[in-house]
Amino acid sequence: MPNLSHLPNSAIGTTGERIEDVVLGTNNQEVIQSSYFTNLQARNKSFDTSFNLMPMNMYTENVVKLDGLRDKAVRGLFSHLKGQANHPDPLISEVGRKALTIARAVGTPSHIVALPHSEESKEIQKILTNLRANLTPAEIVRINLQPWIDAVEGTQNEFETIYGTRSDDKAQKAEIDSATKERGDLEAAIRGFIKYVEAMEITTAAPFWHDLGMRIEERIQEVLRNSRPNSRPKPDEEK
Repeated sequence: MPNLSHLPNSAIGTTGERIEDVVLGTNNQEVIQSSYFTNLQARNKSFDTSFNLMPMNMYTENVVKLDGLRDKAVRGLFSHLKGQANHPDPLISEVGRKALTIARAVGTPSHIVALPHSEESKEIQKILTNLRANLTPAEIVRINLQPWIDAVEGTQNEFETIYGTRSDDKAQKAEIDSATKERGDLEAAIRGFIKYVEAMEITTAAPFWHDLGMRIEERIQEVLRNSRPNSRPKPDEEK
């Protein structure tokens, strides 16, 4: 399953559209009429509407950029805790598991970063508050957690500073929050459809499903390559 969460908004929208084009091109009514595909089509349309409503001025660009940095810090925090929970030193792994349980009680990173901005802020603050309340200073030091607390808190504060500068523009914030939610819904629809195709490939002998899965994978990889910075080969690499 490809990692869709790191794709920019334009790329996640392109991914949904490419998959839809591939499926419609098969003219296979079984897959076209499946609930997984009709859901994907609906999510594509909703996301496209929300994304096009976003006024891409400097304020919006800063919000999107800082939210991405905040999301990266949240994922990094959870990754660090997972690593500490599996540390070979039992004194470290014990605290790591404790801290990971505390953080997961609020939500998984994929769930948290998909929330509307204001809700995400509340959940992040819960994680930070709960970690500080339930871990002793010595435990925080033992699993080297302070740098990640600082990273999450720092990006959270930067985001809130920018996000709060336009508190009077509620309509604009509503549009940005709506697009964030629609993105999460579209990601879920894409993953759900891919799992459906994979399941059909396993449970049926028809080569159609394998071929469909391969074509979808090719389109997704194409989007992933094009979305990477400096993805174009250097002149001497094009020879």
